[in-house]
Amino acid sequence: MNSSRCRRGWVFSAASVFGVVTSIAITSASPNLDDTKLAPGVPSDRKLTSIMIQMAGNPAAVAYAAALKDAQTRVDAQRNYALAHPNLKSSQRLLKQKATPAQISAVAARQVVAIVQQLDEAQQKILPNLTGQDIGGRVIYRAQRAYNRIAVVVRKDKIPQILRLPGIVAIHAIVPKFHTAAFSAS
Repeated sequence: MNSSRCRRGWVFSAASVFGVVTSIAITSASPNLDDTKLAPGVPSDRKLTSIMIQMAGNPAAVAYAAALKDAQTRVDAQRNYALAHPNLKSSQRLLKQKATPAQISAVAARQVVAIVQQLDEAQQKILPNLTGQDIGGRVIYRAQRAYNRIAVVVRKDKIPQILRLPGIVAIHAIVPKFHTAAFSAS
């Protein structure tokens, strides 16, 4: 029983390593896409591949992080002022309060929502090109908050055509990940 668990762990581990080795990244800065090489052991006869299309523009998380940093700076400034002037009633009141996490302002929150909507609209505009007869891709999912990207299953020979679309910054392969059971607690 113990040896079969070990063999299964080895198989899962080998599959995991294979999944990592198969990574490929193609950027629009590549002068000739034919020069792009697949990692050793990747079957080149696969016609379909899963890719992540990186769009131009920062994701909404960048604006949220900047707003949160500004809010934290304001909270820190108020606390530092209170520490520098402990005799003021407002300082005493602030110093007695329990510390609370910084919150972004309502204006900043509306700006983040607006950025998500802008990124969504830009992605919606390019979807007919990606899923139409010419490219024939199938959208897996889209992201605007943490990434500004579209995940698509597409034929490999369509990648150069996708890179020529407006607003595309780069294309990255989606590398499958596998759960490994190579190590156990006992």
